[in-house]
Amino acid sequence: MSFKSRPKLKPFTACLLLLAAACALVAQTPSARSVVFIPYKDAKPILEAESEILPQGLSGKTADALEREWPNWISRQDAEIRTRLAQGDEDSLVNLLVFGTSYTRQPRISSAQLAQLNQTTDAKLLESPNSPVVNTLKARISDLIKSMLAPGTNERVLFTRQLLIGRKGLTLNTPTGRAQIERFLLDSVIRVLREHAAYAKVLESARLLGNPSEEFAERSRLYHTRGLSSDTSLFPNFAIEESLKGIKTRGLFAPGTVSRVAIIGPGPLRHRGHAAAPGPRKCRRAAGDDI
Repeated sequence: MSFKSRPKLKPFTACLLLLAAACALVAQTPSARSVVFIPYKDAKPILEAESEILPQGLSGKTADALEREWPNWISRQDAEIRTRLAQGDEDSLVNLLVFGTSYTRQPRISSAQLAQLNQTTDAKLLESPNSPVVNTLKARISDLIKSMLAPGTNERVLFTRQLLIGRKGLTLNTPTGRAQIERFLLDSVIRVLREHAAYAKVLESARLLGNPSEEFAERSRLYHTRGLSSDTSLFPNFAIEESLKGIKTRGLFAPGTVSRVAIIGPGPLRHRGHAAAPGPRKCRRAAGDDI
């Protein structure tokens, strides 16, 4: 991603970001809220200008076929992205469970222990009472459940409570409900570990090809279905601002000499078991404001 401070971006570039994310135009009225996807007539100039790089599902179609397909395509994109956002929140919950410190005095799960868990991702093995790492994980789950019963102002625990109770329809009010929450959390850890193992296999296969271009291409599309974290914070924005202030104070760049900034990153950063990265769009805005 890049941000230019002066030259104007092509209209397509800005609009394509909206199309790729299948952003909806939201209209708010006193009585009801309606969501309307960008209509084909508004998207048509963009699609025509960049016909050679249209995404799968739109490429190679005639104008008439594009118009017919557009409502279905953008609706699918919206559903897929919402699914990835929901999965991203569950991924964030796993990170909180493994690394979080605000709700428990249990030690964090170390990298070595994660590797050990990665070898025991069978649900039956995670029931073993003889594994120290499994016992630590279960103790952390127990502490998280206790914290959800009285979350106070802990944002991370409130986030977890909203996800499990508000979205998943689970309950803390009965022993059966709490057991279901424990089962869900264990299953989520298993899912994430399996996904990471699958990513590692894909990367290793790409490395063995011996072709740097092919390996780069494989890395570039590795996370195209991965969850998108929505639980962000201001820490990266603050770090960017402070770093740029330091650069200015030390006179490393003269005023007006920076015209482009690259925002590069594979995914969300983590701060105390919680996603901290604000995402490329917010990073561009933060960098642009500071420059």
